[in-house]
Amino acid sequence: MTPARSITDLLDIALALEAALHAQFGRQIAEAWRQAIDAHAAPVEPSDDQIIDALLQGAYDRAAQRRCFAAWRPAVRAISDNFHDIRPRDFRS
Repeated sequence: MTPARSITDLLDIALALEAALHAQFGRQIAEAWRQAIDAHAAPVEPSDDQIIDALLQGAYDRAAQRRCFAAWRPAVRAISDNFHDIRPRDFRS
């Protein structure tokens, strides 16, 4: 059995299960299902807390990048100090 076939089989099983659940409980969950669909159709608006969290996450990420670059700077400097330009002199800047 190929991986693509396995995935297709799993999707078939999931669809069959959903069809069986809908046949069994469709009337009982119809209103809640409609409300869930409507809620998911509404545009997503971030809350003030989510905006603040995103800003703080961005600041944290930039600080971590600066620390990472600072840690690598001596190694990069050592490599560049020992680098010998092998291009012909006519092509050097």
